[in-house]
Amino acid sequence: MPEFLLPDTTELRNFGSVDQLSLLKEFLGQRGRVVAAVAHEIRASIHRVPAIGRIDLKEWFGAEVEIDDIDDSQRVDVLRTTVFGGTARNQMQHLGESQTLFVIMNRPEFTGSTWITDDGEAFRYAKKKGILTLHTRGVLEALVSRGELSAQSAFELCEKMQEADRDLLDPPRSSRDFT
Repeated sequence: MPEFLLPDTTELRNFGSVDQLSLLKEFLGQRGRVVAAVAHEIRASIHRVPAIGRIDLKEWFGAEVEIDDIDDSQRVDVLRTTVFGGTARNQMQHLGESQTLFVIMNRPEFTGSTWITDDGEAFRYAKKKGILTLHTRGVLEALVSRGELSAQSAFELCEKMQEADRDLLDPPRSSRDFT
């Protein structure tokens, strides 16, 4: 069974804010997937991070992972409201996180997949549920360990992301954090 990598919008915004989406794409390879709500968030993020507008969602992620079944949609909404605090007034609030969590936990084809997020609440909850989870620093650590990026470059990218007002879940203190 292939392991998929499901990034949320925070990751695309982080890498896009420093014009390094190509690094994230390289990391994802052909294993990247997104749920429909995250695809919607990505399209809506173009005004915040213009580089995101260069992403061909179909090329990067294949078909959006849809949740069409009424019972499954209700289960997603329970996650959205009880786990992540989404409200009835804003149906899109935390929908991307909830759909991603649902497919990883309930769809056999996504068993063993990795969720990539810098959303602290989502990250902690996924870890607590035993879901493989990475954040921006983890992605960069993997690229460094594979020799695709130097530790110094990874550290500098994190600094640039923070300068671009991106909140990293686990910001490094120095390049030594990548070795």
